[in-house]
Amino acid sequence: MKLFPVLSLALFTSGFLQAETSVLQPNDRIVFVGDSITGQGAGTTGWAGLIGEALKATHPDGNFTIISLGGSGQGVGSWQNIEKKSRAESVILDVKTLDVKTELGQPANVVISMLGMNDILFPRMRMTPEDYAKWGASYLELINAIKERTKPRVVALATPTMCTEDPAAPKNVAMRELHNQITTLAKSEGFTVLPTYETMQSLLNEGRGYTPDFHVTGDSVHPNAAGHLAIAIGMLKGLGETSAAQYLYDKYSPKLWNKDSATLSWTVENLPGSPDAESQQYRIHYFSHVVGEKVTLDLPEGWKIVSGQVGEPTGEVVVEGIPNRLVNPLILKAGSQQTKIPLPAPWLIGTGNEGGGNWVQNTTYDPEKAKHEVDEALSKGDGFGTPIELKPGKPLVWKRHFASPDLAGGISPGAIDMAGVTFYQTFDVGYGARWIQSPTARPLTLRVRSMGFANGSYLTIWLNGEKVFGNHIKTAKDVGDVTIQLKAGWNALVFKSNHLQTQWQFAIDLEGDNLNELTLSTHPPK
Repeated sequence: MKLFPVLSLALFTSGFLQAETSVLQPNDRIVFVGDSITGQGAGTTGWAGLIGEALKATHPDGNFTIISLGGSGQGVGSWQNIEKKSRAESVILDVKTLDVKTELGQPANVVISMLGMNDILFPRMRMTPEDYAKWGASYLELINAIKERTKPRVVALATPTMCTEDPAAPKNVAMRELHNQITTLAKSEGFTVLPTYETMQSLLNEGRGYTPDFHVTGDSVHPNAAGHLAIAIGMLKGLGETSAAQYLYDKYSPKLWNKDSATLSWTVENLPGSPDAESQQYRIHYFSHVVGEKVTLDLPEGWKIVSGQVGEPTGEVVVEGIPNRLVNPLILKAGSQQTKIPLPAPWLIGTGNEGGGNWVQNTTYDPEKAKHEVDEALSKGDGFGTPIELKPGKPLVWKRHFASPDLAGGISPGAIDMAGVTFYQTFDVGYGARWIQSPTARPLTLRVRSMGFANGSYLTIWLNGEKVFGNHIKTAKDVGDVTIQLKAGWNALVFKSNHLQTQWQFAIDLEGDNLNELTLSTHPPK
């Protein structure tokens, strides 16, 4: 994770087109338009509910009405269809007591839209300037259609929130391009920008300063309690409701972390490197709340600090080593307190696209029909890292993938979140490998897990060329434990994952005795 400076609440919206003073009036009817994140925002603990609570606390004489029109899976294009349909028909989305036809058929003083997550998640676009511009033009068409019906005094566009908690992940890189489109629309049309992505990032940074497993999402997409708080704060700050935003921060942020405890925390950023390399560099940010004690960092054998130094309560170092154990622990210490920074071994993964011909009605994958000539060699661990074309002129792109607290599955060494590898498209394929050296022949358990809330992929796993698993990865019943037999010496553990759409996340964990005896590599043994 790249750690940005922790921002004070007063700076949450710095640089954005938020209102300098409040644009709200005491009896405003506020209509929110969005996807499942907006749907989940309804209720007392959701972000829309928190906004209502804060406005009531800071405007005791006000009588605000809040309407949350959030629909699961909706993006800009699908909301255009909803808007058109709702002119003549009843349309019920996630909040079953609200009818889009009824709610958009009456005036709204304030209209706030937060869309874009599903356009990035599915995805419904490519990472090109043309697709970003097309998305922005469609968004303006949607907002103008809603304006025509509701005649709002204020229109505000919220920046769609984080897709994974890694700001460097391809999905978030694309998300920030949507933010640029929103800012452009705001400048040209007089809309207000509500920096909800930025407040989630800021609150995430602040929480990581106290606990390394602090999160603002529960599934890499939907907000948890901290995420709901961050969205509410971002919306209120952007609307110029500074006191209401401060009210929420003061009331709820102390419940998210204990600022008075003697704790150690950290974040890790995997620095860019070649897939041909054995070693890896990591930027470690550390935070000590152990008063009066010097900070130290113990490294595994053969590892070294290449820049920076430890000692002060807060600092940054870059360490380098070969992550050849399932978990490579760094130990952060201050006085009697210590915490482990567990750096997992990487996977070598190659990604490309094979088209949709192997999916039956976009629901079922046919692995026999989908066999490629390269599968036999790759299943044995041969050919990884070399140019391989599934389509003419489009070779697999190779990258080392590290499990991370910022991705689905966290630091589980078997976790694979393809959102940390590529801006994946529908019908993408990924081949991945680890080479495992065991001093003796031994049985192990391969625990295959599905991760995410909307996974749709097919997973095949080979050990030394022998197929040990093959199934769709949709629900918990599709996965399970597989007993495998490692031979003494080097073993090739290989997977092939065929993606359909939405999330692309799974885990291939090793379980058994004395796992620390195993040596792992992303390079075939010589």
